[in-house]
Amino acid sequence: EIDSLVKCRVYTGNSVVRGNCKGRYLFHLYEWRYSFIFTIDGNKVNVVKELYTKYPEYSTKNHMDPIWVKFPERVTSAVNDKYVFILPIDSDKEGKKLSSEEYYRTGQTLNGNTVEMYDWNGNLLRKLKLDNFGHSLMLSDDGNTLYLSNDDYWDDLDPKIWSYDISTLDAMPVVDDS
Repeated sequence: EIDSLVKCRVYTGNSVVRGNCKGRYLFHLYEWRYSFIFTIDGNKVNVVKELYTKYPEYSTKNHMDPIWVKFPERVTSAVNDKYVFILPIDSDKEGKKLSSEEYYRTGQTLNGNTVEMYDWNGNLLRKLKLDNFGHSLMLSDDGNTLYLSNDDYWDDLDPKIWSYDISTLDAMPVVDDS
């Protein structure tokens, strides 16, 4: 029973569920790259597609408090009725990938600048390369503007929010993974 409580804290304490108002939902953990698109049929959850399957690695202290065993690989998200936007965050504010030792030694906020755009079936449609590094994604109410925030409250820099017009996605720079 105690192990179930710890597992519940790990999988729900730092999680988010976002929906498209058409019966599809995105679940993801902030602290780990674990996310999937799902539907709900009565009391049954149907996973449509797993986008990330990096399960949290943790141990427990006093059989209650989860302690991360490995360096967290984070993601953040934003959704509208058509698309799911995922931002993997794993680098410093200049884009240098951080090792777990550097992360824990410096206490830096992790950032990213490559946004993955999926449809609600979980198909990766494209990767958008943003010109700034940030930690959080948001969408405007009309779904035409993607916002990236650096959430840099503890640094000597002021927090910043950048906006990107996604009403014309064809004009956005795309990452070439070939």
